[in-house]
Amino acid sequence: MDKISVTGLSVEACHGLLDFERVAPQPFVIDLALFGDFAACRTDAIEDTVNYAGAADLARRVVRENSFFLIERLAGAIAKELLEAFPLIKRVQVTVHKPKAPVEGEFSDISVEIERERSFA
Repeated sequence: MDKISVTGLSVEACHGLLDFERVAPQPFVIDLALFGDFAACRTDAIEDTVNYAGAADLARRVVRENSFFLIERLAGAIAKELLEAFPLIKRVQVTVHKPKAPVEGEFSDISVEIERERSFA
């Protein structure tokens, strides 16, 4: 299985449980791992792979156009949209980082990672 990685997508948006998080944008960082059998490694044709620019744009759009209480829900929404938009993706991993989460004490990052597979039923 082949893998395309898109890491470090920075997006400002309003997600969180606290009132101020839902009105004041804060930084989120998104990492994507897109898995499939991409024939482009043999054909050198864009239609035989997942356009990573399109996947990045889709992830940014999902982050900006929604407002969720939990980053778990945000990661799930990104994964769902990617699987629906790109038929060549068989499995996707989405990591949502919330580096400025309202947490007491020193920390470098808060993140959630989910993995979803395409249903072939």
